[in-house]
Amino acid sequence: DFQTILKQLPHKEVGMANDDCHPRFIACLLRLGDLLDMDDNRFCPVMQRIAGENRPQLSKAHEDKHSSIRHFRLDSERIEISAICETVDGYVEQWRWLDMLRNEMQNQMARWQDIAPSADLGLLPMLGDIKVDIVGRSLVTEQGKRPEFTLNANRVMELLKGDNLYERFDMVRELIQNAVDATLLRIWETDREVVEKLIAEGKARQLPSELLAKYPITIRFQQSEDQKQNEANEQIEWLLTITDQGTGISQSDLQYITNVAGSAHNAKRRMLINSMPEWLQPSGTFGIGLQSAFMWSEQISIQTKSLYTQEALDIKFHRPVGPKKGLVEIEMVNDYKRPIGTSLTISIKTAAKSFRGPLFLEPDKSMLAQQMVDCDPLLDQYFPDEAYSLMDKLLETAQYAPAIFKFNFPIESLRGDVDSKMTIGDFYEETNCRFSASFGQKPLNKLYYRGQLVKDTKGLPSFYLFNYVIDIYSANAANWLAFNRNTLSSKGKNEIGDLIYKNLKIWIKINFENIKQENKAALSAFANLQK
Repeated sequence: DFQTILKQLPHKEVGMANDDCHPRFIACLLRLGDLLDMDDNRFCPVMQRIAGENRPQLSKAHEDKHSSIRHFRLDSERIEISAICETVDGYVEQWRWLDMLRNEMQNQMARWQDIAPSADLGLLPMLGDIKVDIVGRSLVTEQGKRPEFTLNANRVMELLKGDNLYERFDMVRELIQNAVDATLLRIWETDREVVEKLIAEGKARQLPSELLAKYPITIRFQQSEDQKQNEANEQIEWLLTITDQGTGISQSDLQYITNVAGSAHNAKRRMLINSMPEWLQPSGTFGIGLQSAFMWSEQISIQTKSLYTQEALDIKFHRPVGPKKGLVEIEMVNDYKRPIGTSLTISIKTAAKSFRGPLFLEPDKSMLAQQMVDCDPLLDQYFPDEAYSLMDKLLETAQYAPAIFKFNFPIESLRGDVDSKMTIGDFYEETNCRFSASFGQKPLNKLYYRGQLVKDTKGLPSFYLFNYVIDIYSANAANWLAFNRNTLSSKGKNEIGDLIYKNLKIWIKINFENIKQENKAALSAFANLQK
């Protein structure tokens, strides 16, 4: 880096005998020498043939870059370069190389007094015409750039909001999943010995509650302090805060978080995940968790502290298609008492009164139904059913997730913290799945992936007089689920039948003797599985 040379290398120091040494001057000449090493006969044809046509595309681009030189002048007065490239990739590499030369010449000319040993050496040569073209009929749309498809941020957000691709309530699942993933990483980093001991003892069917309780996830959904309940208001502002005690976010993590699907390129995180047992690994894979919150809110506020760097950051993410066009505000705070983890807050506005929810809900399983029991649609001026539905979604999403949750809701029965931890059936290590089964004529098959319900059951195999629930803890989400996580992917549909059949075989072997005699007839089709 040019600035590093100015900072770290001296302009002049004692050399040999009566001669002085000028490290900065030598370093700058070496930099120019490297940039001007542009021989057009650089690559040996014999070696190219030996390497074959399968050599890397980047190598071919650099070959084209060097062979493209048509005019090259280099003397004490002027530098001129003209190149005509055969390929677009060669054109891009040549442009990038010459752009580095332009920047280097400008930097050295601006600081030549601090570089040259003496004014007697004169100045650097002037930079003359530097031209790059592409041969034949090939065209480029923008100078120096590779013509390629890009994603329009506005259109991407519109697609995410489309009912057929991504629903508003899916945001709840994505944000909770982010908190769960961070918690699992924290457990593996700080309590790895405990987990490895459980595995060695054959107890790796689920993490014990006492271990999960060390890192609870708190979900708070309350009316904003700035807007007290007022029956005259047409809208109510709520604050949803999800706080985890996971690994937190560092400055270096932000470059991946701010890009849609960028987390998949975080090499350090991927190495950590690959070291974990498959059943413990996070499920995040599509990289849209944080962006999904913009379907409800213009801004996401985060307070975090990194497990690795101990950095405490306050971050504000603004909606990509909002007034601030995706601005990210980052502030380093001096808060040594802040616990490790992340607290995310978004503002949500709902109608003060609406009755758009389902009319037939079980009061003991739905907060929306509980509130509807005492509500008069004609007389009551306040009934934010969308807010109640959102709370139902929060509870449903957390129900089977591998974590301990504490809820704080504006409902009498949920004003304090409530612990929640449930599991589905038994864990089978052979398949990395939780599985349970029952008998019944009405098909009630359910599919979960790492504790999250998959809504659309099309593609799931059905069995006569027999129902099952399966929770998959193998592979990553992309192996089983479509982008919205509500349906099976094409690959998932092809493989789910075999997986369910394997779990069914295990379940029958374990439970066959305990099944009531009258129900054994329903298993006649699976009699061979006893063997």
